[in-house]
Amino acid sequence: MLKSIINNPFVSLLGALALLFTAGYETWLGWESAENRLATHHGILLFSLIQSAKLVPEVIGSLSNLDEAVETVKDSIR
Repeated sequence: MLKSIINNPFVSLLGALALLFTAGYETWLGWESAENRLATHHGILLFSLIQSAKLVPEVIGSLSNLDEAVETVKDSIR
């Protein structure tokens, strides 16, 4: 069960978005305070962008499959 939760694309996308927003916020604060130096939050921001981009096709495919399943159930009820 834990393996299915970890491999779930929606959970992975949620984690990537959390990293994206927190690292983006840290980058924004550094920009506002004129600290123009490379820090770890820049790497985390880049990593979260790459992870989010990798997961978008999986999430779209899952949503498409879900839509097809809903249509199948609706057709079987009629």
